[in-house]
This record gives sequence, structure tokens and C-alpha cells, in this order.
Amino acid sequence: MAADGFFLAPAVLENLEQVVNMRWFYYLDLLGTFAFAVAGFLKAHQHKYDYFGAFMLSALPAVGGGTLRDVIVGGERHPPFIFNDPTYLYIVFGVVIIGTVFSKTVLASNRKTELLQKLLNLFDTVGLAAFTVIGVKVALVAQLDWFWAPILAAMTCAGGGILTDIVLAKESDVLKGELYEEVAAIGGLVLIGLLWLANVVGHSFLYIVGSIGLVLVLVFVSRLVIIRKGLRSPVLGN
Repeated sequence: MAADGFFLAPAVLENLEQVVNMRWFYYLDLLGTFAFAVAGFLKAHQHKYDYFGAFMLSALPAVGGGTLRDVIVGGERHPPFIFNDPTYLYIVFGVVIIGTVFSKTVLASNRKTELLQKLLNLFDTVGLAAFTVIGVKVALVAQLDWFWAPILAAMTCAGGGILTDIVLAKESDVLKGELYEEVAAIGGLVLIGLLWLANVVGHSFLYIVGSIGLVLVLVFVSRLVIIRKGLRSPVLGN
């Protein structure tokens, strides 16, 4: 039981962890990591960084948010996830190597770059959905207060991008009207609401799978609609 009385039955948490640890969800997580790493590499290429700089700018959006989350949560999240599973950094290394090889061909073509950006938007949205669920799972397993679930969902999704912008000494778009971390936070709230209802409707594994699947679809579709419609959140001073 968390400090504010928010409670999930042990069976709900066990089923949640089981789903998040399944191979199909793991692959969604890796796909999102790949997309975030490519986005970081493109920024490194645009700003003419060296190879180490390219690695850092690829790693920050890919694993920076989750690492920052694990450092803050501590407990069973120490050491952070990147030390327990090297696959994430292998992906970053692969993106840097392949990106360097194709930097003077594919990235030099405006038309191909536009197609790459569309694919990245799609993969990034998959990652956003998966990272949202992981952020909620970390908060609940750590038995934090309920409001940490949407916060950690947003941190997992947007934290790495914000760190990247700090390195680039630029203002972060996600803090100036881009609807990104808000989508993750709302998805996190919906998921903890559905999981709380599991205390009432039952702890069945299929219900937990359905709840996670619903949130994945909700976050995915919401983000795609936002990109397509060019929607933005209101900012101060307007």
C-alpha cells in the first residue's frame, strides 16, 4: 500500500510485470529505443558532432529518460536498467555505426530524409506507448504514490529528449507546446485507473493484457493524430 492509500492487489502487480516482461512487449521497447537513438543521431549529424558526440546524442534520447527515472526511484531499480541489459546500448552503437556509413548517402538526400522522418515518427510513437507502460510499471512496483505513475511515464518518454536539448543548448520543444509528455502522462493515468479497477472486476491475466493493450493503442493513436493535425498545447503568455 502506498502512502496515500492507493492499493493494487499483489496478483495485479504480478500480472503487470509478467506482461511487461513478455517478448512482444520487449521488442516494442527495443523498437522505441531504436527510433529515439536514430532521432538523436540525426541531431548529431545536423550539428556536425564527432563520433563520441554522435554516440552521446544517440544514447541520451534512447536510454536517458529511463536511466534518470531509475536513478530517482532507486531501490530495485539500482543499478539502472541499462546495466542489467546491454541490448539497449548495443542498439545505440548499431545506430551510430550504420548512421555513420550512410551519413553521406541517405542523409544527404532531402527526399530520403523526409521518408526517414516519417518512419521515425511511426517508430517513435510505438516507443512512446511502450515507455508509458514501463514508467507506470516502475512506479507501481516501487509502491510509490499513485501520482508518480504519470510522472514517471512522462519522464521515461521525454526525459532523454530534454537531456539532449540541454547538451545542444537549445530550448526543449516538449516544454514549449509540443504535445508529447502530456500524452504519456494521460496514458499513465488511464492505465493506473484500469489496474485499480482490476481490484473490483478481478485479477485475471487477460484483463491486465487488455488494459495494457488499450493504453498502448490510446497513446499510439493520440500521438499520431497530434502529429497529423499539428496540435499543440497552450503556452504561457498567449
